[in-house]
Amino acid sequence: MSNRIHFRSVAALLVSSAITISCINVDKTVGDNLIPTDHELTVSTASVNIPIQMKMTDSLQSIFPDYLVTGAYNDPDFGRTISNAAFQVIPYVTENDFGDNPQPVYLRMEIGVDKTLCLIDGEESIPQNIYLYALNKDIDSTTLYSNSLSSNDYSATPLNIGTAIYTGGDSINIEMNLDYARQLLSASKDERDSVSIFVKRFKGFFLSTDPVPSGITGGRFNMIDPSSVYMTMKYRHVSAADDIDKDSILMYHISTSKCFYTNIFSHGSKALETSAPQEKILLEGMGGIKPYINFKDVRAEFLTWAQNKNIDLNKVLIAKAELILPYEFPNDYTVMDQFPASVYLAYRYYSEDYESKMYYPINDIYSVGAGIVNRSLFHFSLDISTFLQHVLNNTLDEEKWYTWITPITQVSNSYTGSVTYYVDNQIYSKATINGASGTRKPKINITYSVLP
Repeated sequence: MSNRIHFRSVAALLVSSAITISCINVDKTVGDNLIPTDHELTVSTASVNIPIQMKMTDSLQSIFPDYLVTGAYNDPDFGRTISNAAFQVIPYVTENDFGDNPQPVYLRMEIGVDKTLCLIDGEESIPQNIYLYALNKDIDSTTLYSNSLSSNDYSATPLNIGTAIYTGGDSINIEMNLDYARQLLSASKDERDSVSIFVKRFKGFFLSTDPVPSGITGGRFNMIDPSSVYMTMKYRHVSAADDIDKDSILMYHISTSKCFYTNIFSHGSKALETSAPQEKILLEGMGGIKPYINFKDVRAEFLTWAQNKNIDLNKVLIAKAELILPYEFPNDYTVMDQFPASVYLAYRYYSEDYESKMYYPINDIYSVGAGIVNRSLFHFSLDISTFLQHVLNNTLDEEKWYTWITPITQVSNSYTGSVTYYVDNQIYSKATINGASGTRKPKINITYSVLP
């Protein structure tokens, strides 16, 4: 008798078993009649047009920016926009001894320009007159906003000797009045030794440009890294130790850890504010005019939608909510370069740190990211799923009902990789969105179910 296994027989048996198993049918409808019909969830979609206003982002925080921004721009829609910078400088070295009878030889400020921003190509090198003034108001946490300083807060006469003309190169060089140098050389020992005492007397500077003349479109903004601003003073004095005349040099700078610095914006778009824009809705950078949404009005639109559908709005469960802001593709495709790359909802909230109200992105941005411009579908798309659920349930904090659509910037922590989102308060941008009279209107698309 042979005990050898015949593999052909085993293979045939396995195939036969597989055929037998595959013939078993499962009735998936068993138990269907045990589920009450009012407990079945149906997924549906809907699109609801929403009202959008246009409103300024007044009192936008601008202290400690990445860039000091100086420049001006004239726009056919927005009018004139001007950005100026205010900043403190402090001595590089404290405990300076100026010697006997110090007399200034020169005082100069060198400002490194990191980059320039133009909305129209070809304006990178237009000439701009640059002016430097002495501040007569302290810069501190109370100068938090982009409109915290006025023309009364700096001297009427520039510190420039002659005119500083800037044509878009890598630096701005300003020869300064020696009268201010003599003031610096009169600093007391306490003022020389203490940053806080020094800036109490020497409050800092206000940097500005000429506005673009009326009737001319265009302009440029200059983006200055605060750490690239230096002031140099050369002076002659008597050294008592050596009993000789000698020259010495003092250096001053913006310390990003010890100095205050900020941007000041002036916008001509205030007159464009409206509660019912029809043809177009404008989105302007910096502290300018932006789409504004009162979500109490949005909830009213959804209440009407729910009543027409004969459903309870409080039982609507949002799976996805997308805020759609359509635009018409411009005839000149380069205009798209003026659009902000990312936007999101922002609201004003009281900051304990500054004891003032500031603009913050809605917290949902940390789970869904900022909204983006979709160049193929011609719209901005913002995921606001969790936020809209709170709107429908009427559970929002009071200040979050009132939101602006603002450009957004983000900063990544190089150690942890975590991302922090901020309202972009320094890049000038422009976008035109369809208004209520457009064929493609602003709307919210939802994917939802109705709870039993």
